[in-house]
Amino acid sequence: MYIYRDLFWRDVAWRLQRQLEDYFHDRKLGEVFNAPLDVILTPHDIFEPDLLVVADPDHATTRGVEQPPLLVVEILSPSTRKVDRGLKFRRYAELGILHCWIVDPDINRVECFRLDSGAYRLAIEGEGDTKLTHPDWDGLVIDVARLWSKSLFA
Repeated sequence: MYIYRDLFWRDVAWRLQRQLEDYFHDRKLGEVFNAPLDVILTPHDIFEPDLLVVADPDHATTRGVEQPPLLVVEILSPSTRKVDRGLKFRRYAELGILHCWIVDPDINRVECFRLDSGAYRLAIEGEGDTKLTHPDWDGLVIDVARLWSKSLFA
């Protein structure tokens, strides 16, 4: 069961990364990266989100990403759920990351948060077999159903 869960988590991350790349790369709006990659925001705030989008290529250095990325994505697992929804989520907002998405494979849900007055507010959410059209990026549609697919070709 543990091995299956780990593989499923990686598949979800890979499928979301592909959709983000199709949008951000095609429009030259940003570069999509996956873990492991450090996001170094202060000497004491070094994070490793599961996926991230960097709008300015100068923010990526040989050490990692050294300015707030445009978007961070955390894919919840039993071992990271509490930290991803708690400490990391709060610090990302406090440190000025404009967008944070929480992906929960256990309940097939994607929550997209936007920074507003120093805190995250839910911008849009989708679950199950919906398509999520993000209000902040014209034309960004995430096929949520593809994230949970068991097919090799999703």
